[in-house]
Amino acid sequence: MVVFGKNNGELFLPRLNGTQFSNPIQLANSGVAYVTNWTSADIGSKGDTIMVVFKSYPLETGSMFLVRSFDGGATVQDILEIEHQQNGVAWLPSLEMDDLGNPHIIYMGHDQNWTNPHYYLLHSNDLGALFSVAQNITTSIPEEACDCCPAELVLSENKQVLLYRNNNQNLRDIFGVYSNDNGQNFSSSTNLESLDWLVMSCPSTAPDGIIIQDTLWSVSASKASGSYRIYLSKASLNSQIVPLYTDTLLGPSQQSGNQNHPRIKASSEYIAVTWHENAGTNYDVFVAVAPSNQPLALYDSKINVSENLSGNQIYSDVAVLGNKIHLVYQDNSTGSVIYRSGTINLTNQLNNTNQSMLTLLPNPVSDICNVSASSPIKRIRLFDQSGKYLATYHFNGKQATEQLHLHLLQAGSYFILIETNSGQEKLSFMKI
Repeated sequence: MVVFGKNNGELFLPRLNGTQFSNPIQLANSGVAYVTNWTSADIGSKGDTIMVVFKSYPLETGSMFLVRSFDGGATVQDILEIEHQQNGVAWLPSLEMDDLGNPHIIYMGHDQNWTNPHYYLLHSNDLGALFSVAQNITTSIPEEACDCCPAELVLSENKQVLLYRNNNQNLRDIFGVYSNDNGQNFSSSTNLESLDWLVMSCPSTAPDGIIIQDTLWSVSASKASGSYRIYLSKASLNSQIVPLYTDTLLGPSQQSGNQNHPRIKASSEYIAVTWHENAGTNYDVFVAVAPSNQPLALYDSKINVSENLSGNQIYSDVAVLGNKIHLVYQDNSTGSVIYRSGTINLTNQLNNTNQSMLTLLPNPVSDICNVSASSPIKRIRLFDQSGKYLATYHFNGKQATEQLHLHLLQAGSYFILIETNSGQEKLSFMKI
């Protein structure tokens, strides 16, 4: 199932039957659904239960609606108005389905005149027929929600995390608000990025996330470094949400290039992240893939999935089932929504060419060492012998030799991954 809209406010739901999509069911007529290139309807599923949530015009007073199908999208049972209990504006709805097929919907609520933006959560225990009273779950965080950045709710068993962009006097990092009692109480929150991105206007780009056991993996776009980059963040989920680290995925071929609008999904076997980025004037869609038990491999994966390499292919989304990956994106050249699928077959994605030019001296190292690579160095990531991530060193990508200060590192065996202008390289060393 794919949900897509048109600029005139129409909304459609096509269904893949074998190798072809059916004629789409029209969910909203012209002028009804709020559709933009950065946010629109959201879709969720559990088995044959499919649900779609969308906002209707006018923005100030229009309702939010829930579409339900219980036969895998072959037919739509009904379109229900969602009672949001807001005196002001309610918009930017997004949903997630729990293991029983119940929808949980988040939305941004304002007071009158578009003031005081916060995120609210609605729970349903009867497949969306009725919803609980709305919970304001962002009141504990300083300042307010970034007022035109969509949010995402991530569910796993009794764990629920709201991912959203905060606006603390124009510092706009991604925050997580956490519940470990099925969304009854959201008592723990934190800045998942700590990038201190200062931007005066709303960036209109959303986070996304998955939960694997007791770990939250989230993706977002930020221009904190000067150009938009995709960040992958890790946080632990127990009694509280605790950020562990944030780092960028592989960047564009040009330093001035930009990446944006990441989405992440996982099966029991694999994780996939998709985003779009530009090289020159063209945008293409990329994915990074990794085994579910080795999420750090996402940092070293990058595959161009755009069939058309001219024009702009943007705003992608991804789903993973087993080792199958499914992608949709917008092709501006044809004005079409493109669907692609494939099989994940991972190989060693490290670039081991020119290994003779890769050195770390001295080795063993006691304090300071020089790393030389086959081309200019953009980033070096440090890991212990077991593969545990320890630190990242960022460089300007203008020289092939850089210096590392390792005097605080304990004695032992380590390795580094060096990202250069030509790819990835790996090198082991000893610390004494």
